[in-house]
Amino acid sequence: MTTGGLSFDNHAISASFGSALNNLYTPVYIRIVTLDFSNSTLGTGNRASTGIDDFNLIWTGTAAIENVNVQNAVPFNVIGDATSSAINFGFTSADAGTYTVVLSDMTGRVVTTKTIVATPGEQSFSVNGLGIAPGMYVAKITNGAVSGVTKVSVQ
Repeated sequence: MTTGGLSFDNHAISASFGSALNNLYTPVYIRIVTLDFSNSTLGTGNRASTGIDDFNLIWTGTAAIENVNVQNAVPFNVIGDATSSAINFGFTSADAGTYTVVLSDMTGRVVTTKTIVATPGEQSFSVNGLGIAPGMYVAKITNGAVSGVTKVSVQ
């Protein structure tokens, strides 16, 4: 982009990079230079850049990943310590209804499933007689419209 020619003057320049810089995870460097056009038509050779000052860099930032807005989430957690034979859970139900709880190991294999009939408000229940190995598990509760997930550490 060329402006000003051989004279010193106040010029406002706008440059658009379109979408070329979107979603880059590395630093972007923009170099502002003055080039000596008096010796070559190619614009090679730097000349003094003391005339470059008061520049503004303006951009419109867009997130590569939009914020996740969790809707229809059920607060769901483990109460106390989970053991290989029993896990106590708690959750908050906004509406009365039937909920399904699925306990899976870290490979996604379903260990057990339980159906809970809930009334509105705070709920607690136990899953007993498991006989599972110590380790990490994932528990999910859902009624088809809302759901919640919690990690379970069995000692």
